[in-house]
Amino acid sequence: MENSDEGDPQPSGGSGEGCSGEPDQASEETAATRSLLNTARLMEENPTLLRLKELETLEKVTEKVDKLTVFGGLDGVLKDVVRIQVPAS
Repeated sequence: MENSDEGDPQPSGGSGEGCSGEPDQASEETAATRSLLNTARLMEENPTLLRLKELETLEKVTEKVDKLTVFGGLDGVLKDVVRIQVPAS
């Protein structure tokens, strides 16, 4: 019996050469999902890390808006949970 790999799909974890790229994309998506899960677990265990992520997100949002109104001053931003309300169109 001959041992031929022709037509057989590349096993997961292989180089993926000659494939359409789908296995590599699936691996990347799996890795990204795993990374998000690990980040969520870390934030759940560490409130300071969660707060830093909130402030990082707020910074990104403020780069994209023309006007930002902060109630409670700097203390409100630093101590309260960020709440973003999108006005109804």
